[in-house]
Amino acid sequence: MEKIKVAILGGSGYTAVELIKIFLRHPCVQIEAVTSRQEGTPLIGEVHPILLKRLDLRLENLDADSLKKRGVQCAFGCLPHGASQSSLPALLDQGIRVVDLSADYRLRDPKAYAQWYGEEHHDLANLARAVYGLPEIYGDKINSAKLIANPGCYPQTGILPLAPLVAGKHIELTGIIIDSKSGVSGAGRTPKLAFHFPECNDLHPAPDPDGPRHLHDHLRHAANTANRATIERDVPQFLRKGPVRPHSRDVAGYQGFEPHQLHRHLRQSGPRQDRHPRVRG
Repeated sequence: MEKIKVAILGGSGYTAVELIKIFLRHPCVQIEAVTSRQEGTPLIGEVHPILLKRLDLRLENLDADSLKKRGVQCAFGCLPHGASQSSLPALLDQGIRVVDLSADYRLRDPKAYAQWYGEEHHDLANLARAVYGLPEIYGDKINSAKLIANPGCYPQTGILPLAPLVAGKHIELTGIIIDSKSGVSGAGRTPKLAFHFPECNDLHPAPDPDGPRHLHDHLRHAANTANRATIERDVPQFLRKGPVRPHSRDVAGYQGFEPHQLHRHLRQSGPRQDRHPRVRG
């Protein structure tokens, strides 16, 4: 089987190292390049010791022309928001499919992006054609999409259980509360005072007390399936652990269903999950 050549952008971050670990186990993927904006060209194992002797590549500068000539078919953007929209258009212009793991293409409305991220969006053409990367809901569109906006950890674990409940109006459509917990690594690799151990030990600090950015994702993809559903509160919190994503949803009023009947109904009629090649751990 011919492998798909991929490039990973933003190779010095936590998102990239987790993606690399997945691809090293994947039977259909060949990692052709890992790029970084940092100076120098260190071996990937020098930046992430867990990858020593597992991937013999050096970090390199992003060059869309070079990646295309080397046969790269798909690129995965692990860049911070703001950086993706300035880096990814060149890849798309070369005909390279892109999966963006930042937030730059998740919010279709540029005004909403400016509201939540504090800056204007400068790639409106690609923003308009990006497909939200939740295969259980948008699988048919993802198959042919050139640009996929990968959802964040908080939105997808809130959207998936809520979408069938809301779409079928099996719960009350107002006053929904989403209580989310994330490992502190979700804040990224750049040191920040709020996520220093003495600051967050035995506490569950909210990463964005002024209003979680991913609330708009919940509103668009889960609540809007019923047009009039409202999410009252979205409470993200960090735990002093590594990667972990426990979530709970507070909902009320199973309309016409007992809980065991609702569970059976959702398994039969809920969002589809496509099958993919097995990736062994």
